[in-house]
Amino acid sequence: MVSASFNLNKPKVFRANNGVYIFSVEVYQPYYKTETRMDYDFYGRPYPYTYNVFSGYDFYDAIIAGISNDGVLLWSNDFPINDLLTYSTNRISTIFEDESLITLAYVNNGNVVSQTIDGPADIDRSEMKIGTNFPQDRIAQDENNHIVSWYGDYFLIYGYEKVKNRTLDDQSTRAIFYANKIAYK
Repeated sequence: MVSASFNLNKPKVFRANNGVYIFSVEVYQPYYKTETRMDYDFYGRPYPYTYNVFSGYDFYDAIIAGISNDGVLLWSNDFPINDLLTYSTNRISTIFEDESLITLAYVNNGNVVSQTIDGPADIDRSEMKIGTNFPQDRIAQDENNHIVSWYGDYFLIYGYEKVKNRTLDDQSTRAIFYANKIAYK
């Protein structure tokens, strides 16, 4: 069951090199799963008991807009956030300017997902796998992923991952904290 309303999360505003104000906000909604349990009455007859369980916040989209000095909407665009369910409502994406283009990025499922836009036009959408110690590592679960601007073209990504690797007998499943420095070029 999904709520019909969306929530806006932690707006971010900055002035681009061309003088346009860039406004960005993330959109999420509470997500509930329906679970059913079988109960039995005094005579042993089964009857189902159904209830909703809060499963986290489903991040849906990052909305971005260009606004003039006079407050006129010049353009708008969006950045779909796919398959990201978390218990935190902290901002999960970053936005930065690269010459005349704008790039948005977030970390999920062992990948850095980014989209570059030029106003209302989508230029490029890409996914970059986060490196691990062993090539056979598979991300089973991740949480509390963050991407933050560090300096220049460098970003810091960090979070927690549950990694599975059947080739490692003694550590087939590992829980790790990762921190990587990546460059956007």
